[in-house]
Amino acid sequence: MSSSLDTPGRKLRDEQIRLAMHDNPGQAKRRAIISQVLMESEALVQTQRNLLQHEVQRRMAEELFHDLDLQVQDNVDELTQQVNEVNIHAGKFRSSFTVHGAQVVIAELKRVVATFLSPTRPVSPLSMPIHTQAGTAVTPSRPPPGTTLREEDEDKAFKGDPICPGSRSPAYVVYIGNEGKHGVFYAWSTHKDIIGAFTIYKPTCHTHVICSFSTRQLAHQFYDEFLDSGVAELLAENKPTQDERFIVVEGVAPAAYKNRKSLIMDGLQFRGGVVYRYIGSIEAARSQFNKYKAQGLTQCTHARRTTF
Repeated sequence: MSSSLDTPGRKLRDEQIRLAMHDNPGQAKRRAIISQVLMESEALVQTQRNLLQHEVQRRMAEELFHDLDLQVQDNVDELTQQVNEVNIHAGKFRSSFTVHGAQVVIAELKRVVATFLSPTRPVSPLSMPIHTQAGTAVTPSRPPPGTTLREEDEDKAFKGDPICPGSRSPAYVVYIGNEGKHGVFYAWSTHKDIIGAFTIYKPTCHTHVICSFSTRQLAHQFYDEFLDSGVAELLAENKPTQDERFIVVEGVAPAAYKNRKSLIMDGLQFRGGVVYRYIGSIEAARSQFNKYKAQGLTQCTHARRTTF
């Protein structure tokens, strides 16, 4: 029995729904394949995104490891140099306990004692003291605590080198900068017409080398020694390589060094010297240096400084 609600329009819609629900197998299979391809494409895109993210993280980790490796190398070189210095001083100390060394020590003690016992000027009786004229000598003094100091016009002539705004020192020497550039600068960053060291030196680049100086004269002195000794030319003529080492036979701390940074900072201590570029392992470079040292061909030209 048909319902009163069965109309021709409703029957047509029901027929369309029935046909849609009973598509032929070919169309259903094509839709399933398309759906599967879309799902696999989305999975592939997500996989590529994950791989790209992992690659970025891997490169960041490699850069961090490289920076840490350079820092470790610098610390190892410094510790090695300190150990070598301790061994040298220990050898000298042990040699003083030989018969000849004891004689030298005794002779030196006698000389010192004789200096104290023999006055350099005649001693007068207490009733007639000798008065010496002070001349131009001035006894160093400082104001009492809590004194307010003001800049006086007469004191300006005794000031040191000016310090540019944004700088902590009056002079900087860049030994290794961008593209191997180097030079003396009177400011950290460019100020007016004074070019700053920051134009060629980047603190984030661990191969760059810079040193600040308390006076411009001292900066030029050290930099001129660096140039005149030929070290700057040696570094400029050869591009840095992973297997290059440096042997200092004349300098502040003669030894073998792993890289250019440790050469300048530790071996030469920002000065000049006699340096050989060595291709090979650091162990082989140290062996070569020991040969020079055994033959008496090494020399410490300057004492190590703690301030500049």
